[in-house]
Amino acid sequence: DTEGTFRALNECIEIEHMTYTNLIPVLASQIRGIYNSVVCDAQGMSEEDIRRFTGRNYPSLDIRSAGRLSARDLLERLSALADLDQQIKAGKIEEKNGFERYLLRYL
Repeated sequence: DTEGTFRALNECIEIEHMTYTNLIPVLASQIRGIYNSVVCDAQGMSEEDIRRFTGRNYPSLDIRSAGRLSARDLLERLSALADLDQQIKAGKIEEKNGFERYLLRYL
């Protein structure tokens, strides 16, 4: 849920002393892992095969986490995250507002 997501975000920022820019690769890594599991599942691979191929410990959790999102949807989210990262680094967007808008758009 949105409230829980932003509560966890604030904990990362305040307690873990992470920056929004530091969170982008963490989030991207998770999305990539879910994408890989979803693609392998769509190819008919078994959970054990997916685990070996992707290095993900819980591919069934990845697939459930994707919900109704397709591989294309996940790639769209990765692309938007990469665009956000570039805009922040180029000084075109403020990191907090950009990251929060990203979350609101894709929650």
